[in-house]
Amino acid sequence: MIATSHKGAGASFTSKRLADAVGAILVPTDRSVISFGRDIFRHRSDLYHIQFEYRTFGGVARSLTILPLLTAVLSSLGPVVVTLHGLVTEASLRERHFKRLVHTAFRYSLRATGCFATAFVVHSEEMRKTAEGDYGLHHVSVIPLGSDPPPSGAGARPATHRVVFFGFIRPEKGLNHLLRAIGQLRGAVPDIQLTIAGSVVRSRERGYLLGLQEQVQAEGLTKHVTFLTKFLSDGEIAELMRDAAVLALPYTDRFVEVSAIVHHLAGFGVPLVCSKTPRFSELEDGVECLKATPEPDALARGILRILTEPALASSLSQGLLRRSKLDSWDHVAARHRDLYRELMRAWSPHHASAV
Repeated sequence: MIATSHKGAGASFTSKRLADAVGAILVPTDRSVISFGRDIFRHRSDLYHIQFEYRTFGGVARSLTILPLLTAVLSSLGPVVVTLHGLVTEASLRERHFKRLVHTAFRYSLRATGCFATAFVVHSEEMRKTAEGDYGLHHVSVIPLGSDPPPSGAGARPATHRVVFFGFIRPEKGLNHLLRAIGQLRGAVPDIQLTIAGSVVRSRERGYLLGLQEQVQAEGLTKHVTFLTKFLSDGEIAELMRDAAVLALPYTDRFVEVSAIVHHLAGFGVPLVCSKTPRFSELEDGVECLKATPEPDALARGILRILTEPALASSLSQGLLRRSKLDSWDHVAARHRDLYRELMRAWSPHHASAV
């Protein structure tokens, strides 16, 4: 399995979990071309699986160039599966310079990759529709991201009014809107608390974090907001989730993806407020989450409903717990193995029993 190991890429975590679950050799892309190529050909395999995110091989342009070339080379050795962790559309690039050029570059790269790839994997129906309709790809399978098993006591309602954001701290996460929502809720919920937990990976995003901290000061939220700006251990994440009454993910971007954070935390059963964006299209509104436009008023209404309606909070919690069981890493690994077997049987009878 070929994937980035960069801590700033969400796919690095999920790729490692999948590789462990299916028993695959993981070859990281974060090295020189010579070292990477040596590792690829040293581990001759019956099937090759590339985990592709926007910067899998370094910068975006470099990654879009290497992906079809690598797929072409590997296709002479065995079946090649390419998992797409995200897709761009013109809507998702609406605030970027040269958006049509960037969109065209992605389409040409993935279409060229499709000439050599045996199959593609995406994580939601929305992604499949975009891959087939916008990008013209074929042989696209939908396999969800995996989820960890629920810990003991998952779904218990804490005696707090703590809202938690967890993930990389970036402008497209909508945290400025979430801070304003917390400010609006101080009157109705005087003891409301917000914990913003995560880290800044790219140096150019540090200014965004500083801006959030200045916003907290300017809007008088210092008693209500705590920042945990670091990589959290599994134990620290568990402690954070046990104390959370609401998980808030108010993303503003329009990239066609799914949220690895949702799958990672679903097993804790913390009721979720998320934005009405493609990233959360796999979740059923009112069953697994409350969806809101990423604006302060709408976010505040969603958070207040969860804090003041115990039956709703319990229902949303149970919805996420069900998803964590249906999308467990064991189930996800089994679906990948089934796909691998199917592709290897079609490739050559000699490989039929390899996985």
